Amino acid sequence: MSEVLFLMQGRTICGANLLSQKIWGNIFVRILASLLLLMSQLTVAHAAGRWAIDPERSLGANDELCLKLEHSLSEYKRSDERAYWATVQSVPYLRDPPWEELDAERHKDLVFKLLKLSVEGLDGFYGKASQRNADDFYKREASIFLSSKKNKVYVLRKKLLGSYDFGEHPAPDRGQVFVQLRNYEDYAEEHKDTRSSGAKRPIIQKWSALTFLASDDLSGPDPDLNIGLLNNLLRTTIFMYKDRPYIISADQYIAVPDRKVGFLTYCVFNFFKGE
Repeated sequence: MSEVLFLMQGRTICGANLLSQKIWGNIFVRILASLLLLMSQLTVAHAAGRWAIDPERSLGANDELCLKLEHSLSEYKRSDERAYWATVQSVPYLRDPPWEELDAERHKDLVFKLLKLSVEGLDGFYGKASQRNADDFYKREASIFLSSKKNKVYVLRKKLLGSYDFGEHPAPDRGQVFVQLRNYEDYAEEHKDTRSSGAKRPIIQKWSALTFLASDDLSGPDPDLNIGLLNNLLRTTIFMYKDRPYIISADQYIAVPDRKVGFLTYCVFNFFKGE
């Protein structure tokens, strides 16, 4: 497989041959590599320890959801990061917000633009910097994405964020339009027999996703999107807990949407070895 630049939490990393060409068959899955690398690689042995909230990095260490997830993660005694995402997807007390599935074919141009944005960033997307790939490349990959029934496009219209830049300026008065490109590969089948040492249940990842803010008419990215918000949202999904929205990241933290600063990092999960 050729080298691909993976977008990872605001910085790019160069990787090659991370997994077989069969798995990384198109750019959507390649873009997800930074997300799936935490969850899709084969389990490797690590020193025994425990998952726990990092109190020094968590504003809401005593938040009810944070504590419940910490308890669920305690089933895993090794630092298999896939356990974190599998737990998030499987616990009964978290539920999806009312995502609306879009007719993906009708929104092919939106998929093309979001795939381009996720790799090129804002400067590359708007022509302020040279592109890594030509537009035809992303259009072709959008067609590949849309050709699979395992890929879905969802939209959620809900004002969650009070600011796009951590409180420096208020968010636009209009609501926010979250668009998610979700991939339902056969991760559950692939990992159904994989357990961390001491786990009471198998690690089963059901899906992966990239999340964006889009314009109200779904013609492209939100015009007020900035690079910090793009990177902070890309590797997350939104879950509801007791009617309260939470932004849950593949980077093992949970944030709460805030009407003043955008979002607050409520709890960060770390694996503490040898405990």
